Amino acid sequence: MTNDIKAAANGTHRSKQDNALAPVNATTMDQNGTNATDTVPVEDEPFVVVSQDEYSEHASAITHAKFSAGGNLIASCDMDNIVRIWSYKGQSTFNPLKINNNASCVLSMEWEARADRFLFLGTDMGTIRVFNVESKSIVQEFSVERKYPWVTQLSCSPVEPMFVGYASGNKMTSDGSTQPGTLVAWSMKSMDSIGSFCFEPENENDYGNINTIELNHNGQMLVAADDQGLMRIFDVRTMKSIMEWKDPSRRSSCIAQFSFDENSIYSIDRSGQLTQWSIHKPGTSLSTHQLADFPPPAAYPRKSVSASVSNATAALPPRPTSNPSTSSLSRLSISSNRSNRLPLITTDDTITQSLLSVTPRAQMVAFSADTDFCLCATASRPLASSSSSSSASPSSSEDSPPSATTQGTIYRVSDGQPSLRFGYQPMQQKLTTVDWTNASNACLLGSIDGSVKVTSLIKV
Repeated sequence: MTNDIKAAANGTHRSKQDNALAPVNATTMDQNGTNATDTVPVEDEPFVVVSQDEYSEHASAITHAKFSAGGNLIASCDMDNIVRIWSYKGQSTFNPLKINNNASCVLSMEWEARADRFLFLGTDMGTIRVFNVESKSIVQEFSVERKYPWVTQLSCSPVEPMFVGYASGNKMTSDGSTQPGTLVAWSMKSMDSIGSFCFEPENENDYGNINTIELNHNGQMLVAADDQGLMRIFDVRTMKSIMEWKDPSRRSSCIAQFSFDENSIYSIDRSGQLTQWSIHKPGTSLSTHQLADFPPPAAYPRKSVSASVSNATAALPPRPTSNPSTSSLSRLSISSNRSNRLPLITTDDTITQSLLSVTPRAQMVAFSADTDFCLCATASRPLASSSSSSSASPSSSEDSPPSATTQGTIYRVSDGQPSLRFGYQPMQQKLTTVDWTNASNACLLGSIDGSVKVTSLIKV
């Protein structure tokens, strides 16, 4: 087993100095300074907020939002299955792009890991659509077997023109039964499948739906975690499982991530517990920490999945006033002029509502490149009623919002303690997705109101 791991890792040593966060140009700081109500400093905080802007790219709740590999572009998708590719940088000359998905729902989204050229979209029709940013068109569609129509997970290799997708049966079946899924590796060179693994347990009750997949730094190993607490590591070249273990608590894992040195796996389960697992001693927990205020409430309660769209959106608050992005300035249909209202959704969004009725989900967590920190969507009550209020500094208490809020929180992976809270907004404006790019030192928060908030940071 150890030999399999060494072979897959290919003996590559990684230095954290190579991936250290580089400070952004201080001239990008807002002349008015950072709004005190938007950030709460934590003692010995390693980050400083440089700027924070909110963009109005969508007319319905955000289901996916990801930075491109270079950190210059953002791809975001809403409940109408409209994907937009846009720039959040004020001096960018990038023209915004729109991808319509009228015949299918977008269940997963991933950028090419080596450049900002391709965007991969997994659908509920068993297809993976490949959008070329340069040609502004869908250039390829990969298809999985018909019995696996839901492509819910995607992960791209950082070194090769290939990616891995996970597809499963339709989760909206009337009987509500779970169905086995499959992992498939695809080559962008041959435009064909290069390997697969089918999850077909002997006992149907042992089947767990895969919630997250992630390739390692050289694309040779992949970690997959399911909703039964089972974790597997695959050799991507053979698409065979080389080790597996199960969390004794059997709690669902919302995300699993290789550590920077790839000697361990970090996972966060549905209760908000961050665990570090040893790769060399599978099943051995090296540390566990509880992440305060995570997970946040689901954007849509499960009981509302089958409700009408008008009922589901009626309780949403008015949209906050927000800044148009570089993309929005050149597009009349998407601008901050409509930020004070949330149009009713006219399409059947039962499937996309089902995505947002789950908490936590992989889109609510993002690790820094060195895996020393993780960003999570969180929800908290006033500090005065929290157990940590007595230990909070006076300045932190004064800057804290007075009521229940949802926000982004950066935690230290070493001890699970919060390092920075930012992007506060009312609890009704629930967060649905987060992402973090080290290429440009920025974090994003996608919300149920269709807004995307981008925060630029400096690591100190």
